[in-house]
Amino acid sequence: AKPVVCETSTLRRIRIRLEAHIEVEPSRPVDTHDNNATIGFSHLYKITGLSSEPLVSKCKVIPNTTTKVQNESVDSRFRGVRKRNPHKYSATAGANVHTQLDAPNLLSWLQDTCGAQPYNLKVRIGDTDTPGGRGLLAEEDLLPDEVILSIPMSATLVEAGDRVDNTKESTDDRECMPWSARMAFRILQGLSQPPLDGTTSGDQWRRPWLNELPKVHTPPFQFSEAELSEIQDPATEKEARFLRGMAIDTFQVYEEALSDMGLTADDYFGALSVCHSRCFRFGEQVQHLMTPGIDMANHSLEPNAAVRYQVEPSQGVEAVLEVSDSVEIQRMFQLRAGEEGITAGTEITISYGSWPNDVFFLLFGFCPDHNENDSVVLFRDLAHLVESYAMLCDAGDQIIDKKKQMDLLVEMLGANPRLSILGDGVDGELSAALGYLLQSNMRLKRCPQPTQVLKARCLEMLAEFPTSIEDDTILLQTDQAKSDSEHMTIRYRRNKKTILKDAIACM
Repeated sequence: AKPVVCETSTLRRIRIRLEAHIEVEPSRPVDTHDNNATIGFSHLYKITGLSSEPLVSKCKVIPNTTTKVQNESVDSRFRGVRKRNPHKYSATAGANVHTQLDAPNLLSWLQDTCGAQPYNLKVRIGDTDTPGGRGLLAEEDLLPDEVILSIPMSATLVEAGDRVDNTKESTDDRECMPWSARMAFRILQGLSQPPLDGTTSGDQWRRPWLNELPKVHTPPFQFSEAELSEIQDPATEKEARFLRGMAIDTFQVYEEALSDMGLTADDYFGALSVCHSRCFRFGEQVQHLMTPGIDMANHSLEPNAAVRYQVEPSQGVEAVLEVSDSVEIQRMFQLRAGEEGITAGTEITISYGSWPNDVFFLLFGFCPDHNENDSVVLFRDLAHLVESYAMLCDAGDQIIDKKKQMDLLVEMLGANPRLSILGDGVDGELSAALGYLLQSNMRLKRCPQPTQVLKARCLEMLAEFPTSIEDDTILLQTDQAKSDSEHMTIRYRRNKKTILKDAIACM
């Protein structure tokens, strides 16, 4: 008999949560030697403007740029390492969990088992001088655009789809879960179940790699309530709690199966953090994949390497196939040296993307300093902006039609523009909205200039923080930040305050 569509109350609750968020898919361009291939972030973010997908996308954080780009260095990567604590990730509960490496060397395993290239690798995995912990180090000089590591697509861990599929014909909620929930469960299965000799069925054969995955400490899944409150940003705290609620809902679907493996919710949340911090988003049909070996590269604002999707033979594939259907087409995920090459002994780094710190903080588990892409959302939404502007006006005997102005702004900018200020200016959507409000209220006795509105809001936000920039600096310099999470949180909120202070100084 044909299975029936069965949406349980848990699945329905997950779907409703997700449908409450606007879905826009940010992704980053990458070199590609395939006709239409694109690679980008698996994480689809929003923080009240920025959301992640445990589970689905929202966000207008960064415009969608999933276009083909030739000969550019890639900033589309996505692994987060727990700063200052590079421990390996492994499920810890239950006696049946295997935590020892099944191969002495991950790179050798990639070559021998997965067909990784080149044969003569010039890279090793080791401790680095950066807060990223372990990473990839060049053992020999690497030429510009030289292939550092090339991994067959067949060796990647792949899940398809971006959202809960409530139309799928299944009686099993697990088959309808978001991609990251399915992938997290597969990781735990691969770590927990006995290996099957001589077969690549299941994910147990990936254990030499899975055992090397680092622990990732992120606010949504590992922070306590007290740690969340130290963020000092209601919007970010709200987003972290939303993601945590999603994780709890999906855990309930897998709870019985995880319990049978001797695993707990903490194990599941840890696996989710790994998925969100390490996946690539690939292709028009949306596949999310983790790529062994390449995922060891740490983030840098000045990367010296790039990621590329390569189809071999790369020239005239369609013409070759017309002549012979026996030609083997290899699809490879490659890490390549940048334009200046890489000297021996240097850490190999890539960019995880041109994101504000919200993304790094919530999903990658670290907070880069001096991030020129960081920003602060000044207004929650257009209604908040219109109301704030109206409060600074002197209407005299005129009436401000706030609803009409908001409706026109929605028509002009969409329902959820990101109304933010950047480290070096004002976001284009916020600038356009303020320009429209000024023109629409010129008849009033007094209407504020855009800079007056921005300055007033920046001052208001700075006053709302419980601590100042100076307070946060003292906490960091005197080592009063005891834990990794506290240290990261203080740096995150201090960066936001610095953006606001610098903006005020320019007005």
